[in-house]
Parts: sequence; structure tokens; C-alpha cells
Amino acid sequence: MDYSLIIRYIIVATVTLIITGLLNNLLRSKKPKRKEDNSILEMPKLYLYLSMCLFIGFALYAYTGLIRNEMNHSMGLRTIYSLFGLTLFFGGVNTLLLYKNHKVTYNSNLINQISWLGKEKTINWDDIITVSFSSLSSSLKIETEKEKIFIHEHIIGYKSFSEQLKIKGLVK
Repeated sequence: MDYSLIIRYIIVATVTLIITGLLNNLLRSKKPKRKEDNSILEMPKLYLYLSMCLFIGFALYAYTGLIRNEMNHSMGLRTIYSLFGLTLFFGGVNTLLLYKNHKVTYNSNLINQISWLGKEKTINWDDIITVSFSSLSSSLKIETEKEKIFIHEHIIGYKSFSEQLKIKGLVK
């Protein structure tokens, strides 16, 4: 058993967890933009750079792993390579759409959310039935009888929005 390889994986995982934790704290604590009576939450520019990195990673991966090697691998390995490449590509698309589209504007009466797909929904604070966290979408899920909105955990101003939920008595 190659212990040096295991140690490298542990180091990479630990560094990744530390960086992710620091970024979460940094992004969540930023204050939202203000315009008149509204607070405006937007995705950080980091998501634009991350999407570019994923697209570049996909292009490099497609060139070196699929084109250059001419797929001289077994069908199972080709499938795994292809799925990994698709994950990089669709991760880049998802991250870019989050950066470009996802936006939340709220005031004392209303919450207006534009999803990562560009769909707009508006809800009244008084109509909110439940607030929970969806780990699948890494988002705060807010539900009324008619609507359901998701607010991504990395959106700038997430912490101040969470504080507003506490003030309104919707979360503990």
C-alpha cells in the first residue's frame, strides 16, 4: 500500500475543506447592496472565475483524456472519463448561470428571487410557511402555499438575510 499517496489525498482534502470554510465565512458575512429600501443579494464574482476554471478544465480534459489518447481504453474506463468530463462541463454551465442570473431583492414586505435559470418569483414575508436548508441545492428553501424559492448559501448578503428571517420570527 502506497502511504504517500494516501497522505497526499488527506492533505488535499484538508486544504480543500479549510479553503471552503474560509470562503463560506467570507462570502456569507459580506453586506448586501442597498438601493432605496431594498437589499440586493448577488452571487460573488468568484463564481464567474470558477466557471471559467471548470470550462478550461473540461477543455484540457477533453483534449488530453479523450482526443489525444484516442480512447484506447476499455468501455468502462471510457464511460468514467466521459462522465467526469460531462461533470466538469455541466458544473461550469451551472456555476456560470448562478453567477449571471441568481439574484434576491428584499425589503420589509416582499422577497423577489431570480433563479439560476432566470425565472423570477416574488413572495410576501407574511405568506411564508416554512424555511429550511436544502443540502441538495446548497440553498435556503423558503415556501409559501403557492411558491417555493431557493437562496444559494454563497450569495453575498446571506448572513444579513438570515438575520432578517430571525427578526421576522421565521427561524430560531
